[in-house]
Amino acid sequence: MFPKINPTQTSAWQALKKHHNELKDTKLQTMFATDPERFNRLSLELEDILWDFSKNFINETTLQLFEELFRECGLDEALSAQFNGEFITKRKTGPFCIPHCAIFQSAR
Repeated sequence: MFPKINPTQTSAWQALKKHHNELKDTKLQTMFATDPERFNRLSLELEDILWDFSKNFINETTLQLFEELFRECGLDEALSAQFNGEFITKRKTGPFCIPHCAIFQSAR
């Protein structure tokens, strides 16, 4: 089982809140003007779908802080456990696992 971690109680969350306050008055137009590679760095294309995050109020610091939040919350370990079919959480009636992820992974 994984510990229950409230993301809002982590140091990364507090850093994200501070970072938000620093960015809240920034204009998207300014972000593009100061970073000509913004679209290239913050978008990707998979098959016929374009995922464009460049038009969001984020920067490299934002991404780093989200990575830290994921680490503090144990996301990597939880995802690995889920894809390995391990018990990842507990219900009132007892623990359960998500075996479909393990099945899909074995089909790859």
